Amino acid sequence: MRYAASAAMVILIIACGNGETDSSAAETSPEATVILSVIDTIGVLQGDENQVFGDIADVSCSIDGSVMVLDKLNTTISVFTHQGEFVRRIGGAGEAPWEFAWATSIAPMYDGTLLVSDYAGLRVVVFDDTLGYSHSVNGFTHTAPAGIQPLPDGTFIGRDSELWPDGDGSLAGENTVRRWSVDSPEPLTSYLSSPMNIRMIDDGLDVKPAAMAFAASPDGCIYCAVLSDSLFQVFGFDTEGNPTVEIGEPWERVAKTPEEMEAEGTATALSTDESGTRIPITIEIEVQPFHNAVKNLLCDDQGNLWVRMGSETVPTFRIYDPAGELLFIAECPDLEHSGRQIRFKIAHGFIIAWDTQPEDYPKVYLLEMDM
Repeated sequence: MRYAASAAMVILIIACGNGETDSSAAETSPEATVILSVIDTIGVLQGDENQVFGDIADVSCSIDGSVMVLDKLNTTISVFTHQGEFVRRIGGAGEAPWEFAWATSIAPMYDGTLLVSDYAGLRVVVFDDTLGYSHSVNGFTHTAPAGIQPLPDGTFIGRDSELWPDGDGSLAGENTVRRWSVDSPEPLTSYLSSPMNIRMIDDGLDVKPAAMAFAASPDGCIYCAVLSDSLFQVFGFDTEGNPTVEIGEPWERVAKTPEEMEAEGTATALSTDESGTRIPITIEIEVQPFHNAVKNLLCDDQGNLWVRMGSETVPTFRIYDPAGELLFIAECPDLEHSGRQIRFKIAHGFIIAWDTQPEDYPKVYLLEMDM
């Protein structure tokens, strides 16, 4: 599906050969569509153990272009140059300050430091600009913030999950996008909330995957969307939580295929073993029959918002400027084979992706934008 751009002159983000983005003015037609192409990969099936991943939870790029891969099976973060050369590995499973219980996301900060969300460990671990252990932000109540992302003022955003007893003896909960400093678990700002779907199971809690998407831009704007199969709507805020823009588009629901329904029928949840340790378990989940209008949100280094469409087999993004004007469309036909299981990230001007359910072996895709 292609969408019309509303501006005849837009600022296109044109990737250089090393994957970093630059900006230049370009004449475009009202139907401007650009292509994201895979230029390299990191990861092998077998061979160099530094290139073999167990299960990729998150990938990001540091300010210097280094690629950081969080492997949730090995509970480590592997660091590579943007050319794919292995540099070092940090972390590990354990109780040392620099180790993790269950790390789920990473955020390379603008000052070169690195944040790691130890989701089950109820803390965010801070590494300095040499990737040595600095300190931990302890004291989060139910889980550590999920999907953490950096802001230029040194704070970070993420999804906070809260649970409380419901009137009938069960639990209720809410997901909220919030902002924190690297010194305290107390949130500085709250942006948008959405209720969680929770049910009790024999091994613990079945918590429906987060029905929210969010992104932080290098100019300090925060964008949030409550994921819906019938509504395309994104809200923008400044750092302090004041609304800045609301983006909405007409949307008709798109049904999932039987194959898609089967592939989405399992998820990972947290349980507690006999010793009281929180452990991840695989559970069956109820699958919604329609695709969400919005799948994910990204921000490029120009402050533009990338909205990934939830119904497209070819990964497709609608790109808006901070005022909410549609600029152009980006598609990634190279990754159509991965369908909707592929995840994308734009970090410090670099575009990367990885497959959450690879058919062969886990790998990281390095991308650039073609005109």
